[in-house]
Amino acid sequence: MTDMDLVQKFIPQEFWEVCKSYTIPSEFIQDTPDLIVLILQSRSIDTLEEKQNWFNLLSMMSTEQIEKLRAILIKEKTKLTEIEQKYEQKKQEIKDKYLIK
Repeated sequence: MTDMDLVQKFIPQEFWEVCKSYTIPSEFIQDTPDLIVLILQSRSIDTLEEKQNWFNLLSMMSTEQIEKLRAILIKEKTKLTEIEQKYEQKKQEIKDKYLIK
């Protein structure tokens, strides 16, 4: 089971409850809390089972593999944010266009 004391110490509060659903290795909560959050936030790793699988794999991964995973998840988050901003801007343009009419 996940050490909730470590979660509360290293992981942002908005993720505390969801962390209870997973078994996350303590050393990764302490050493790479940002990676834990990225996995929890990932849309491409969407099911509980997939996220747990990645948490299980962390202890078998090399430092290089962990860094590649982090880079992939950061890129995913950045691209999704860009897309959301683009579509929010387009939605606003459409609203403005119809408000003018």
